[in-house]
Amino acid sequence: MKRKKIYIFLLVVVIILAGVIWFKFLNRGPKTGNDFAFSDATAVTVAANAALAKSLNLADQKDFEDAKRGLIAVPTGKVLAKDGSVVWDFDRFRFVEGDAPSTVNPSLWRHAKLNKAIGLFKVVDGVYQLRGFDNANLTLIEGKTGWIVHDPLSCRETTEAAMAFARKHLGNKPVSVIIFNHSHIDHFRRGPRRHFGGRSNSPQDSDRGARRIHGGSDERKCAGGNGHGAARHVAIRDAIAGVGKRARR
Repeated sequence: MKRKKIYIFLLVVVIILAGVIWFKFLNRGPKTGNDFAFSDATAVTVAANAALAKSLNLADQKDFEDAKRGLIAVPTGKVLAKDGSVVWDFDRFRFVEGDAPSTVNPSLWRHAKLNKAIGLFKVVDGVYQLRGFDNANLTLIEGKTGWIVHDPLSCRETTEAAMAFARKHLGNKPVSVIIFNHSHIDHFRRGPRRHFGGRSNSPQDSDRGARRIHGGSDERKCAGGNGHGAARHVAIRDAIAGVGKRARR
């Protein structure tokens, strides 16, 4: 019995070591000059993508016109952290142009081209959106005492860049309210009002008085207002879906 346990233990160790070796040394694509390793599409994939392309009206530009409606200004360059590392690159997907290559589903390629419509947009009078500054969009609603910020993005740098860009084109107004729409981390992580910049000469000209609202209720409750603490709700959600979501990035 003791020998059997030793064998089982050794087998588990071997499996773990094999997994580590696979992920660290063997699970690598071909080396290229690009950021992403890739291989040519198989004949089956090429044929399937070509057949799908024929079934789509790829010449229709209506969606592209809608995606650019209300555009005020487009950002360029990179958002950098204090140590000089790149947090966000506005030009990273510039290569998504023209017809889809044979390796890519043509419908997904078209969707990626639509997602390239980034910048500051006017939705309707008093409502603006900053798209492409992070994984989520930051919405600004013009209130009586300042901006109502809907979903303040996922990190300090992109939030500051988005707010600075908005203030450059819309005026240097303070933030009066911050609304967390739901518990996905790219929609709420930069909630603390100290990351919103702006004037700070006096209380009425700063963002110190900004109220935080989570899911249409107070910040102690999660989206939907079911009574659970927001922190607990976020932790549960990220434990279930966060790991897989990060693995896809």
